[in-house]
Amino acid sequence: TGIYVAAYDLQARDASLLWIALMRFHPPDDPRIIKTVRWIQKTLFEKNTVYRYHFDDNLPGSEGGFHICLAWLI
Repeated sequence: TGIYVAAYDLQARDASLLWIALMRFHPPDDPRIIKTVRWIQKTLFEKNTVYRYHFDDNLPGSEGGFHICLAWLI
């Protein structure tokens, strides 16, 4: 799909993938980076914050906004 994923053989995405662009792993205009950022905006950005992910991590409780990812998105 041309989008980074949270781990090999896992289709789930994680907002920490925004760090790839900030670390210049690829240039910010790389198509895969652009698709990843757009996907995060579309699926993990809600109510003025960014959720780190929406998959079951086997931890108790529910996921809250992950503000460092919001800062990376901005």
